Amino acid sequence: MLTAIGIYQIDPYSKPFVFQKIMFAQADKSYFFQRNQLEKIEKQSFLKLAGSLATDRFYCSQVDNEYHYIKMSADNIAIAVSSRKELEKSEIAYLFANIRHIYMRNQNINQTLDNVIINPFGFTGKDLLISHTQQNLDELKLELFDVLGKVLDRGNALEELQPKVIKLNEASNKFRQAAERQRSCCRYW
Repeated sequence: MLTAIGIYQIDPYSKPFVFQKIMFAQADKSYFFQRNQLEKIEKQSFLKLAGSLATDRFYCSQVDNEYHYIKMSADNIAIAVSSRKELEKSEIAYLFANIRHIYMRNQNINQTLDNVIINPFGFTGKDLLISHTQQNLDELKLELFDVLGKVLDRGNALEELQPKVIKLNEASNKFRQAAERQRSCCRYW
């Protein structure tokens, strides 16, 4: 269904706009004679829309038997998707939201864009969020084990100190008793 996804940085100060490809993924993974499946978007759709691009809008164009969907964002990023079949508006919105989420997360982006091409509507941003949360949880678990180890070491140290504290307490009591006896002897003299 999807043939290619591209994320582009736009230079808003150049006329016409200059689109620089940041990252992309495509369905054709052949090693020999691999063609750029975003070429039609880059050479035809971008040129057609270059004068009328506005932020936070979807643009659709059909070239041959492909549908090209482009979304501009406020931070001068354009996301382009090439599809063999026409997508519904809800599918387009869902797809662009997921791609934008992947781009913002910036974690192993090429692999995740490939996953979106394979399963465009089964892959969600929550998968990235769950993996990020799991990673944070693992880090927290390691830190917790470290802190618990230190607490247990401190507990062991306290257990070792207890007999010494008892001996010191007994010695101080003996010293106090001896001092009281000596003081009582000195009162009468």
